[in-house]
Amino acid sequence: MAERRISNNDGGLFFIAIAIVVAAFIAGNAVKAVKRAGDTIQVTGSAKMSVVSDYIVWRGEVRTDAQTLKQSSQQLLRYRQTVEAFLTDQGVLETEVTWQAPSIWEQREYVNGQDTGRILRYNASQMFIIRSSRVDAIAEVAKAAEQLMREGVPFNPFTPEFTYSKLNEARIELMEEATRDARARAEKIAAAADNEVGPIREARMGVIQVVAPNSTNVSDYGMYDTTTKDKDVIAVVKVSFAVE
Repeated sequence: MAERRISNNDGGLFFIAIAIVVAAFIAGNAVKAVKRAGDTIQVTGSAKMSVVSDYIVWRGEVRTDAQTLKQSSQQLLRYRQTVEAFLTDQGVLETEVTWQAPSIWEQREYVNGQDTGRILRYNASQMFIIRSSRVDAIAEVAKAAEQLMREGVPFNPFTPEFTYSKLNEARIELMEEATRDARARAEKIAAAADNEVGPIREARMGVIQVVAPNSTNVSDYGMYDTTTKDKDVIAVVKVSFAVE
């Protein structure tokens, strides 16, 4: 029987074959590693903070209606003085009040849609704005303003606007809390698949919602409710975590 010998050339082919297998194994693991490194979990975290408004803006307006411009102007001045006396009696500081310029307009006569050129009456109005950090004090003044109407003053009170001046500081704190909430959610999802959560790959903070306590009234563009002194500030953040 003829004896088969492994030539030098056969040996070279043998080692080449082994090298190909090893290279394929390394390449396969490299592909798996790359794929694994690209795996992420995207979750949404949220956080809420209760705050109390520290600033208030309150507006009021007096109006007149008279047959002549002089009468309308005189009435407006008299009503403004009455309102100023009321605000002083209520403890409003002079530095807290700003009076805007008065507005005057004419009620003209129209016949069959045509202006006859005759002026029937003159209307005038003037608005004040109170801005203050004395939130409770000014809120009480706004409640007491109905006294002016009982006295016959044609007064139109607006709803007080309550705001919170430290919203930027709250936003930073809420972002941290929302990110921690997002990681906790991601860890639960990863644990269900026997994985672990790695570092953050991407984070995007959503709009801030400032709403009345326990309110569900939110907006894609952000909400800032000014009708209540007590508020909830809500932050949402979308975070992508690496999977390990």
